[in-house]
Amino acid sequence: MPRIPIPERNDLPPEGQAAWDSYLSSRGRMATNFKAFAYSGNLMERLAELGAYLRFQGPLAQDLREIAIIVAARHMDAHFVWTAHAPAAKRERVKEEVISAIQRRRPIPESATAQQKAVVRYTQSLLTKHDVDDALFNEVKGYVGIQGLIDLSMLIGYYVTVGLTSNALGIQAEPGSKPTLDT
Repeated sequence: MPRIPIPERNDLPPEGQAAWDSYLSSRGRMATNFKAFAYSGNLMERLAELGAYLRFQGPLAQDLREIAIIVAARHMDAHFVWTAHAPAAKRERVKEEVISAIQRRRPIPESATAQQKAVVRYTQSLLTKHDVDDALFNEVKGYVGIQGLIDLSMLIGYYVTVGLTSNALGIQAEPGSKPTLDT
């Protein structure tokens, strides 16, 4: 249950409405957590702009993006992010057993690609140790390049931010949906 009222566009001050309009024009629909973030319109607009780049542009393959997102969501117990992105990972051809292993905090199965396994390890290391060792850094860099490595690291931080803020606000899923992350 959200801890704050989830606004509609007309409930917001002008900068929140402008941020809402910008988000809606780039995404086609308003996610419930971003509706709440629009209370801080200027911040939400900047966050949404960064998110649009990280999700839809740049050099990372979509399956690797979605894997990093769901690993971050699992680590943060970010129900909203998991519930939105586990289906997206499936659409990007991440195998069900890989998604299930991430959800259950189990070893990644052999059916995952080498790049997917490396991204899982990289994301887990960054989230648990706040760093990665040179071997893992170089392995991931070999798969995604320097720009991809920077984008991947920022993607992880972005979804930690979105997940924790959604958690703090008590936003676990879109209205009418149930959270799908087991805790």
